[in-house]
Amino acid sequence: MSLQVMSDEYDPESASNCLLSTGRLSYSQGEYKQALDYFQQALQIQKQYFLSNHPSFSITFDLIGKTYYELKSFQLALEFHLKCLSIEEKSLAQDHPSIGQSYFHISRDYLALQQYDKIKIISIGFRISFEMFVN
Repeated sequence: MSLQVMSDEYDPESASNCLLSTGRLSYSQGEYKQALDYFQQALQIQKQYFLSNHPSFSITFDLIGKTYYELKSFQLALEFHLKCLSIEEKSLAQDHPSIGQSYFHISRDYLALQQYDKIKIISIGFRISFEMFVN
């Protein structure tokens, strides 16, 4: 399914946000493959019109990662969550809650992949991020 935006002036950010919102709706209804399609369409728009460090990428990568997790594609989930964290670490303050959330998702991905040794490394980063947030 494809969502088309009709307007005299094309606004890639609005188009991307519309696709992400529609994908979130599908995700909330348990329609993960459909949600993934919308998220990937949004990502294609972002890749075409935004700089590679644009904050919208971290949101999209996170949504794609969560969707792959629900589809039991844990390695793909991990890849997208790591991309999300990489952008967040460059664009957000170290104590931003989104960074802590990304550490949680990455830990969950490693747990699903039974890569327990990597969870310990990630949990150290999460603890540092959490401690900076609460202090």
